Amino acid sequence: MDFFDVNRSAQYFEAFSTVHAAPNSKLYEAFAAHIAASPDLLELAAKCKKGQPPANLLFATVHYLLREQYPDDALAHYYPTLGGNRALDPDTVGIFERFIWDHEREILPIIANSVTNTNEVARCAALLPGFATIAAEADTPLHLVEIGPSCGLNLIWDRYRYRYDQTSIGDENCSFELSPELRRPPPPQLFTALPKVASRSGLELHPVNIDDPETLAWQLALIWPEHVERANRIVEAFGVARSVPMRIRGGDAVGTINEALAAIPADGAICVFHSFCMYQIPQARKAELSEILREFSATRPIWRLGFEWIDTGDGIGGGADNGLGIARYKDGEVSYQRLSVCDAHGRWIDWHPIDPIPRDYL
Repeated sequence: MDFFDVNRSAQYFEAFSTVHAAPNSKLYEAFAAHIAASPDLLELAAKCKKGQPPANLLFATVHYLLREQYPDDALAHYYPTLGGNRALDPDTVGIFERFIWDHEREILPIIANSVTNTNEVARCAALLPGFATIAAEADTPLHLVEIGPSCGLNLIWDRYRYRYDQTSIGDENCSFELSPELRRPPPPQLFTALPKVASRSGLELHPVNIDDPETLAWQLALIWPEHVERANRIVEAFGVARSVPMRIRGGDAVGTINEALAAIPADGAICVFHSFCMYQIPQARKAELSEILREFSATRPIWRLGFEWIDTGDGIGGGADNGLGIARYKDGEVSYQRLSVCDAHGRWIDWHPIDPIPRDYL
């Protein structure tokens, strides 16, 4: 496990509890704090694959088992996503720990062999102003290449419906509407019409089959237990994704991106994008990716849109903010511009672009 230093695992779970879970899930806030104080649970959580976030994997595994195999367990009564309505109480963490040890033999192979592969549809509401910025600059339809698309739900952002304050935009046939809070709004001219998409493809290390019921079951397990709306939305998004042509290439993004770029038609603008996946890529490989994009731009411009955690340098994921930014590659040169800070689940946007600087995205 190299997502965090194993000697700082307790700090990692404390940070997960206080920074990431506290504003979003009282259950996970309590569970993470409990794990941070338990050497045995810390050891179990550390059985995940290298590069994977232990808290998310362990919690998703428990959620998955409750949904698929043990819906009548006492712990399920605390999960609104499973129809539970029991409030957090002094017994909850004990029931959670008992469930883990009662089902340890089932839990261990799941956390050892699974990856998060999260698709959060509402992130598209934070990404859309970035796509609109790129489309305005390029003045042509976008060829989308997503790094780490998982099920491809964010590759079809143009098939959803959005509301930014009083402005409604997007596919009116979509059954849900994404409506983030605007702390500082993007320019209204970005929302006159959705950018046009010329093609869409993805580069996925762990390809999935969206027609397999297990794929949706795991995505639902990754959703936090209080987030019923997210669970309902992802079911609807799966239905949309199954009807949209896209190509997902299996393999490491660094090893497959040249092929993907070379296959893009000469017309239109190349837009590489990613959200909350760069933390799983070693720094050396990220540098290789940047160099590939920079070299390719000697013959054709590339825009790279990223929505990722802001690195605080603490090594345990303690940063609370998430940055949306664009790297522009042209004639073998690159510049980077932070556009906004956003909620990780797309619930709010704080748009305040900085001036471009002569560096890459990461």
